[in-house]
Amino acid sequence: MKTINYLGIDVSKKTLQIDTAQGALSRANQAKTLKVWLQQLPAHSHLVLEASGGYEQTLVTLAHAAQVPISVVNPARVRAFAKARGQRAKTDAIDAAMIRQFALAMAPAPTLPPSPVRQRVVELVRARQVLVKERITWTNLLEHVVYPRLKALYQKRRRQTDKLLAELEAQIAAEIAACPELSARYQRLLAEFGIGAVAASTLVAELPELGQANRKQMAALCGLAPFPKDSGQKRGLRFVQGGRAQLRRVLYMATLSAIRQKSSPLAAFYLRLRQNGKPGKVALIACARKLTTHLNSILKSPRPLAT
Repeated sequence: MKTINYLGIDVSKKTLQIDTAQGALSRANQAKTLKVWLQQLPAHSHLVLEASGGYEQTLVTLAHAAQVPISVVNPARVRAFAKARGQRAKTDAIDAAMIRQFALAMAPAPTLPPSPVRQRVVELVRARQVLVKERITWTNLLEHVVYPRLKALYQKRRRQTDKLLAELEAQIAAEIAACPELSARYQRLLAEFGIGAVAASTLVAELPELGQANRKQMAALCGLAPFPKDSGQKRGLRFVQGGRAQLRRVLYMATLSAIRQKSSPLAAFYLRLRQNGKPGKVALIACARKLTTHLNSILKSPRPLAT
């Protein structure tokens, strides 16, 4: 069996700190430098790094193009690993070494390259999320502003934001419509209770695993999996955490919409949970999890949502 040569990489805006079996090194976080470095890697190299707010994207793109395996892992997993090892000090070199130790222990699966079309949709959807937050900011400021000139400025910025939002939503729709695979998934999702254009485009962009993973994996990816908090004879309340926050938000809103439609199977399911004594938030999360399971199943083999 071949031995995998893991390289732990700590990413910053300007540099990459790299830990290898032979020692530490650093490289500029620039495409020209990284192309040369990737060509010089020994056989069976596997790069492992944390998601770093986009600064890792250049290396990820180039590694996929060079067919070098690369894993982008959740920083929380690496932090928990470091804590378990009693590692409190933190420098770029220490972080890179810890990422490599994490890789040796956990053997993370390679991150698959997204299709160019889906990557464009992802960027557009995330840009839309930024503008939605910006619009909320202007709306909140307008509620309390007194100075007329400042009020006019906020109104102008909100109108500009609305215009940009409309342009982005049109571009998202056009990109999805131009790709038969994404369009088919999008239209199938739109046919379900509670799923509108925003939820469907977000799921298409941010959840490519939909229709491929099992229901437990899907719940975890969306941050809807209930985790126990038990100790000895104590049985604590189950709670949800982690996952992709934006997916949890759109699924929560989609569930709210679905349970308000009397003809929706989720409305009957929610009512039954409430009648059985479940708190409202618990019942909503259970419905969101059920909706996620259903969406996952219909993209595998279409069937109606049972109550």
